[in-house]
Amino acid sequence: MQYNPLTGKRIKHQSGAINWVHNKLKQAKQLSDDFKLRQCFFGEHLLSIYPIATIAIVESEKTAIIATMLLPEYCWLAAGSLNGLSVEKCSILKNRSVILFPDQRAYENWGAKAKEIEQCINVFISVSSILQNTTTNTTNGFDIADYLLNFQAL
Repeated sequence: MQYNPLTGKRIKHQSGAINWVHNKLKQAKQLSDDFKLRQCFFGEHLLSIYPIATIAIVESEKTAIIATMLLPEYCWLAAGSLNGLSVEKCSILKNRSVILFPDQRAYENWGAKAKEIEQCINVFISVSSILQNTTTNTTNGFDIADYLLNFQAL
């Protein structure tokens, strides 16, 4: 996955900016063509280490790392993309307390997804509106890491 060295944002719409190991293995005939990728949250391995911590979920892996350093009281996970938040992925969060920190432009999308997930899984999900309530920055991809790095506190 490539990142812009000036902005720190992921390069999304450029040929070769993202490459997957399973695709390379399929091309090399080292993995069967019917292989089905099952993704998990970035940081999911931390759930067993922090069994009672509130889970905080963001879109970007980079954001999860930055937020972990600045707000270590949460167990930070990343969905991997705007559409990476799913019922299947969230099944591991059963009986946990979860706060979603959507990117600036994803608040409504993740709010609807939270309701869907709560209907399917016994999990309490709240959706942070901190970006909607405290900033007028509508830059595509503006997220909680940008906010924390600019304002240093929630």
